Amino acid sequence: MILVTGISGALGGLVHRGLSTLDDLTVAAGSHSGDDITTRRIDFDDPATLSAGLRDVDVLVLISAGYAEDDVVLARHGAVIDAASAAGVRHVIYTGLAGSGDLTTIALPHRWTEKRLAAAPFDATVLRNGLYAEVPVGLAVAGAASTAESGVFAAAFGTGRISVVAREDLAEVAVRVAAESERDLAAGRPSRHAGKVYELEGVTAIGGPDIAEILSESLRRPV
Repeated sequence: MILVTGISGALGGLVHRGLSTLDDLTVAAGSHSGDDITTRRIDFDDPATLSAGLRDVDVLVLISAGYAEDDVVLARHGAVIDAASAAGVRHVIYTGLAGSGDLTTIALPHRWTEKRLAAAPFDATVLRNGLYAEVPVGLAVAGAASTAESGVFAAAFGTGRISVVAREDLAEVAVRVAAESERDLAAGRPSRHAGKVYELEGVTAIGGPDIAEILSESLRRPV
């Protein structure tokens, strides 16, 4: 069985829906608000829910606990890893942070989690996800009104550019890795993705001038 955590979030929901379309797999959903009927209750802040929530799970797709203080995220991820070890989970797939994000404020808990997974008794795969495309899009949308008036798009890009990736593409990778891992285990062989770290970033970097150009087209005025 495959269990996907965080299905109430955008990425977790996409991964769960993708896996649920595959007829040869048994897929369960996990959420902190689960009712234990249609969705298992997997509350990272309540370790007591994890033992029951991870029963009979072979492959766990661990969606990162989200934005919080480092100590909170470390406690959440540590609790899930401990529970997965105790429950006999055979393979954990973790959605983390791309290597290009090492200097960001959210990198520490992701790298700590990778080390904990490497030391755990189960196999693990790390999906290092790049920055969601919605981030620069959100900046553009948020600034559209003032840009329309002033003709200037202002954001903290400087002369830098960032590589972004569609959340749907990241979900597609997670679905493939989870499905192939479950099928490998069912066939009595180790997952072909065991011990792998995949860097998942977009192939095109964008910066402030690119967003300004798009706004120029949509607003029909120079930006």
